[in-house]
Amino acid sequence: MKRLFTIIAVLFCSLHAFAQDLDSIIENRPRQLVNDHVHVLSKAEKQKLEKKLVDFDNRTSTQIAVVLIPSLDGRNLEETANKLFNNWGIGQKYKNNGLLILAAIKDRKIRIEVGYGLESVVTNEEAARIIKEDIGPSFKGSRYFEGLDKATSSLMELAIRSFPDTAQHASATESLQSSVPTPTSYDYASQNTHVSETNSG
Repeated sequence: MKRLFTIIAVLFCSLHAFAQDLDSIIENRPRQLVNDHVHVLSKAEKQKLEKKLVDFDNRTSTQIAVVLIPSLDGRNLEETANKLFNNWGIGQKYKNNGLLILAAIKDRKIRIEVGYGLESVVTNEEAARIIKEDIGPSFKGSRYFEGLDKATSSLMELAIRSFPDTAQHASATESLQSSVPTPTSYDYASQNTHVSETNSG
């Protein structure tokens, strides 16, 4: 009986600790777009995905953030995603062009949060399709990078309809400037970002 009580106590402490961690995640803006708190992505995979998202942000101004957490700890998925989205300020302030992929791995829950500036192209139906076709099958087989790579590519194809790739229309000088290697990390704090409203995905 004492052993069972110890196990329950340890489990409770673990859940309480993560609840505090989740609050910390929500309240503190990160310095990167890819945030893996479950450690299901390798270092190389995180760097590759980060570079992909930073490059897209630089070319289109559309920001896509990825957040992987162990569990929601009983919280509402939509509310948690919305808090993350707004507290982090994903998307340009006057464009509302942010996208967030939030996945609670142990809970098997996924949500795509969409800024109002993109809701005409990333509709609820499109977001649901991306989760079902791109993320779901890959995550089910523990191929997390594959699922996120497919999903972000699909979101980029849609987002670019509202916020085109400016690099395609760059001048020769701008083209030379863009040849500088893309940074592999992203600092939210250095950007003028804020999105106050979102559309559920």
